[in-house]
Amino acid sequence: MKDSLYTLVKNSKTDNNSLNTVIELFSPKIVSSLNQTNQQDREDLSQEIKMKLLFCIRN
Repeated sequence: MKDSLYTLVKNSKTDNNSLNTVIELFSPKIVSSLNQTNQQDREDLSQEIKMKLLFCIRN
């Protein structure tokens, strides 16, 4: 059974597998948003967004 996003985020506070799943779920939106930026900035921005997501979930 697939967990809901709420459950995954809740579990992500202590479980790295859940956190990876959340990041994977948001990856298509991140990529879509990054396609609107300069190509040379995309990798750095992707890392920044994922770090922000991690910070928001864990705190």
